[in-house]
Amino acid sequence: MGKHMNKSIMLRILVMALLVSSTLYFILIGVSTARSYSIYDIEMERAAIEVVLNKPSIQYDWSSLKNLRNVIPVEYTGTKEAYAYRSHYDKELIVIVSLQTIKHPKEGEHFITIRIQSPLLNISEIVYHSSITIPDEVSVDKDYIEKLGWKIESQIEKETKEKEFKVTSIRLSKSMTQNTTITINIMTVWRKGKPETTISIVIKAEKLRDIYINEVNKVLKHIANVNVSKEEFKRLVNPRFKPKFNEDDLKNALLTELKWLRDVGVIKGLTDKDIGDIVKCARIGCSGWNGRLIYYEGKWYPYYKVVKEIGGVLLKTTGASIKGLELLPKEPPQQTKASTITTVVVEEESQWNRYKGLILALALASIIAIVVYLVVRRA
Repeated sequence: MGKHMNKSIMLRILVMALLVSSTLYFILIGVSTARSYSIYDIEMERAAIEVVLNKPSIQYDWSSLKNLRNVIPVEYTGTKEAYAYRSHYDKELIVIVSLQTIKHPKEGEHFITIRIQSPLLNISEIVYHSSITIPDEVSVDKDYIEKLGWKIESQIEKETKEKEFKVTSIRLSKSMTQNTTITINIMTVWRKGKPETTISIVIKAEKLRDIYINEVNKVLKHIANVNVSKEEFKRLVNPRFKPKFNEDDLKNALLTELKWLRDVGVIKGLTDKDIGDIVKCARIGCSGWNGRLIYYEGKWYPYYKVVKEIGGVLLKTTGASIKGLELLPKEPPQQTKASTITTVVVEEESQWNRYKGLILALALASIIAIVVYLVVRRA
């Protein structure tokens, strides 16, 4: 009986050990996955410049790129293979070198592609919102509204041919301070001659003050004989980002990296004139499958402008994603000649980071199992 109980207890403890170890593993994996989605995740095509070097005279040596110091492999959606490193122009800028096609992501010849990526600054705005719906139409006296310091930003009217459905929209705005604006959107919908008006108020401000509510109520009383209270507003965060580096910085970084990659032998056949032409045509936001620069009939164009001429396709995507940038070394590659290149095995370190959670968890489970076995055996 005692032996059966000991075995039962041992099995329970073993099961618990495995559960604990597996839980630890998935927590570690979860943390690792979360880290891989950094601010560089490319929903931010507008913060990058990218060029596909598909000019016939340009060639590349992919093996030279793989062996460069401080250059690491990354996962870049829509590409065959990709590597990244910190820019020689500024260490905060990231250079992604990949192999891409130009007609279809899964078909055709691959060309070396250079992308300069800026980090993003979080400039999320705090806004306060409230809305009112009334079963009537409203009228706006332009002269009176302007005397109150408001301006009419837009005024739109649409209706069906049968006039059973009509919509009018008026947008009013007022600047209170340098960083505080109030917007009132008035939309009236007629369905079979019956109107219904929705008035939406948005106040962009750090704090909701009584003076802002008073300004809103002056307009609401005039147009609809209604008002709102401070308590009716909901505080919202409007997520917004902007590139940390401007277009000139990205163009200078592109110039620097094209020359450096040529000097170390990764890119061949790229002339100074080619580099000058590319940089001249490059614009911040010219990146991603639809926006990257490509070569066509002697000039460099954003892809979407010549997609029909080359028989390509535009993609309906929200942006590419690059994973693995959190493993970037702190310094850019320093070699200036291909003959002096040395290899740093970054992939092995990456694999350890990827699987160390599993190894540690299994080791923990094994230790627990051995201890339990020894205790039960002595008993």
